Amino acid sequence: MKIREIHIRCRPLRPMGMLAAVLLLLAGCDSGLTEVNVDTTRLRDVDPVFQLNRVIQGAAPPGNSLRCEGTTVQQFVRLSTGFFACANFNVAVLNTMGHQWGKYNGVREMRDVLDKLEEDPEQQNLYNMARILQAYAAMLITDTHGNVPYSEAGRALEGIVFPAYDSQEAIYTGPGGILEELESASAALSTSAASPEDALYDGDIEKWRRFGNSLLLRAAMRLTKVAPNVAQQYAQSAVQGGVMQSNADNAVIRHDANYTSPFGGVANGNERGNEYIPDTFIEYMQSMDDPRLEAIAVRWPNATGLAAQNEADRVFDPDQQIGMPMGYDPSTISETYAQTGVTSYYQYSRGDPFRIYAQLAPSFLVTHSQTQLLLAEAAQRGWVSGNPAAYYETAIRADMERISTDYDDTEIPQSEIDAYVAAHPLDLGNALEEINNEYWVASFVMPEESWANFRRSGYPAIPPNPLKGDLTTEDFFRRLLYPEDELNLNPNYADGTLPDIMDTRMWWDADMAGQNGVGPNG
Repeated sequence: MKIREIHIRCRPLRPMGMLAAVLLLLAGCDSGLTEVNVDTTRLRDVDPVFQLNRVIQGAAPPGNSLRCEGTTVQQFVRLSTGFFACANFNVAVLNTMGHQWGKYNGVREMRDVLDKLEEDPEQQNLYNMARILQAYAAMLITDTHGNVPYSEAGRALEGIVFPAYDSQEAIYTGPGGILEELESASAALSTSAASPEDALYDGDIEKWRRFGNSLLLRAAMRLTKVAPNVAQQYAQSAVQGGVMQSNADNAVIRHDANYTSPFGGVANGNERGNEYIPDTFIEYMQSMDDPRLEAIAVRWPNATGLAAQNEADRVFDPDQQIGMPMGYDPSTISETYAQTGVTSYYQYSRGDPFRIYAQLAPSFLVTHSQTQLLLAEAAQRGWVSGNPAAYYETAIRADMERISTDYDDTEIPQSEIDAYVAAHPLDLGNALEEINNEYWVASFVMPEESWANFRRSGYPAIPPNPLKGDLTTEDFFRRLLYPEDELNLNPNYADGTLPDIMDTRMWWDADMAGQNGVGPNG
């Protein structure tokens, strides 16, 4: 609380009656209010660098993206019903589906930074880094829900407390949209200007530029079904601006004991005995003889309960991995035991909770491998120069090397990488499927990106979950529902949102399955 003193300054008084004196006193004095006892320890402003780093920290994919997006693309499956059901049963659980909506914190924080720095010529690198992060957050939100607040988002201090909804097309391609912002902000970064000590690249402006352009390439390729000319234009711009060149450019968030991995919290939390890898993913990796399977999956062949799933008794052998079939719950999963060769669901393969899903395992936003695969597709379409097969090979090597470097006690020997690459050259007659199947594998720890690329490309050609749940016209989730709070608190919800069911396709996810190279699930 601010305590105010009233200081009264008066003109000299002449002798007179008491009442007249009082009246003249009040009329002849001017009062000024001076603030005293102001709490100097109270936060009045925040350093924009701190705001940037807070948004970087919060950019790590949330745990619920495993249960929804990751299960939709069959890289993750859980037996729990109720709150955690999501794509395992294809049911609409509102409280589970709002996890990407939280990225509006990044939009709001970055809007404040942009307002502070727009006219500050000495902090233009920080300004443009904030633009890139804001575009990243907005992309996650619209890719998850469709039409969302964008142009008015984060402007509550300007009096806009009920932001209007923008169409996804406008969010991507309109003035000030994601594509325009990423292109402009990446180009405006300057290695000759001051740079902040940020938590992503520690002020390395060239890496920030490559991150921004790689994200621009990702955003451009989202539009391959609905706006190929626009996709080509911005893909070319991204390449000209300079994309990631190696794993050293990966946008990665490192975790420690004070800030653990959200995925680690899921894999090692109270529900850890209910979470496994689907048979679709395991069997695909086995069919390819992919050495990454040994780095990703483990199982306990004799486990009859959670206590047996300890670190010492893990089995890594790819040939012994058994994926869990989709479409079962704890009471019906026993129907699969005889045909899959287990006697307890605790014996199915899991993502290793001590390595790839460890509490301190890193979180990835954009990788060199993903970027090379998008370049391979763009080159195959004739949009950018380069050999699609060379991009494809570089991508595979980069992802295997990333796994070897970034996870404890995990190494894929160079000889195995070389053997895999030699055995799986890109078949140009089937290039789009092979490239996007590889994107599925390379995005194993990035479920929201794996799901987005699955809807865009139509690959992999996985069978749908036999449990239809709340789906009516589609075989897979095409979007997640809007959070319940938004329905109740924002009056613009009624006018701007998409039909709030999981079957609704968003703008860039037009139904083109089997057309123009789009896979069967596109």
